[in-house]
Amino acid sequence: MRKKTGGRKVGSVNKITKSVREKLDLMLNECMSDLRISELNNREKIELIGKLLPFLVPKLNTITIDDQNTKEDYFKPIEVRIIKPIE
Repeated sequence: MRKKTGGRKVGSVNKITKSVREKLDLMLNECMSDLRISELNNREKIELIGKLLPFLVPKLNTITIDDQNTKEDYFKPIEVRIIKPIE
């Protein structure tokens, strides 16, 4: 694998993404202030939460475990010994 050369440095801000996010933030703030949540029925409130939640909470990755190797490879027992202190 070749070493990365050129482009943005690790950790630097993508200017376009930052600009788009700022504009989206302004639009969403304006829309949210105009939204009358009290006038929504329960179904509409749940749909709204479902659509906005992915933008607020990071998505989790799924983990699959192969049943054949579960005990040996993934879950190794831990032994805890309590030793009486020397006085």
